[in-house]
Amino acid sequence: MAKLQFTVDGVNYPAKETKKALEFIGKRWRKNARISLKMQGRVNTGALYDSMKVFVGANQYAMYVNITPSVDYWEFVDKGVRG
Repeated sequence: MAKLQFTVDGVNYPAKETKKALEFIGKRWRKNARISLKMQGRVNTGALYDSMKVFVGANQYAMYVNITPSVDYWEFVDKGVRG
């Protein structure tokens, strides 16, 4: 896993504990998203369900967590489109 660093006033800060906390939040978020898909009956092939990966990153302003799936149609499912 890539080393996550955050710069504060020109000083590099490794943010190990922050990264752990964001990974925990991301995993919990992914778990809840998967539960929601199941409850809505939206797991057909499992491609969307399986494609959710947790990503923790940082830019010059903030650290963040993301679980955007790698399948193209996830936004349609998110908006409630069927068929």
